[in-house]
Amino acid sequence: MANAADIVSQVRLELNDASKVTFTDADMLLYLNAAQHQIVLVRPDAYSAIESLLLTAGETKHSLASGQARLLGVTRNMGSDGATPGKPIRMVDFDSHQLYDQNWHTATGKTVIRDVMYNEKVPTVLFTDPPAHATTAVYIEVSVSKIPPDVADVDTGALALDHIYGQPLRQYMLHMAYAKEIESAMSTRKSRAYLQDFYNSLGLKTK
Repeated sequence: MANAADIVSQVRLELNDASKVTFTDADMLLYLNAAQHQIVLVRPDAYSAIESLLLTAGETKHSLASGQARLLGVTRNMGSDGATPGKPIRMVDFDSHQLYDQNWHTATGKTVIRDVMYNEKVPTVLFTDPPAHATTAVYIEVSVSKIPPDVADVDTGALALDHIYGQPLRQYMLHMAYAKEIESAMSTRKSRAYLQDFYNSLGLKTK
């Protein structure tokens, strides 16, 4: 886990602003938290977890829990208490499943889920076959990308992301800092260069 004070100190050093004349702690906090969220947006695995998810009773359509940003995968059934490992679950293609069985949305709810479908364009919604039981709680184990909590203090706060993301964190913060100086052509070029470095550090290509 990266230390907020270390990251901010390194960014201030690059900006030649150790005395906080140009950029306040509030600015640094804004840039730092934005950088965390941007990393998770483009690299959902950067802040992820395996958790039990309670399904919506009697339904095939379910939503991820609060704080869960994107479904990455599913593993198994977890019983009615969310802690009892059960049968494995398959991830299947939604459209293919629709053609295979057009009545699955209205089938009788079960306590054991067989298949899960997911549309990447709607990252917080998933579908199950069969539907979840109407009266007995049904949990499944999912791999999810999570929303990183904001850092509240630049001096004492700790980042949610691992220390290996220190470099892209700094690069995105510098991108935002230089973007603030809109009157300077040099700052604009630096802002764009740091943004490109940010994506390169994460192994992503930009258009």
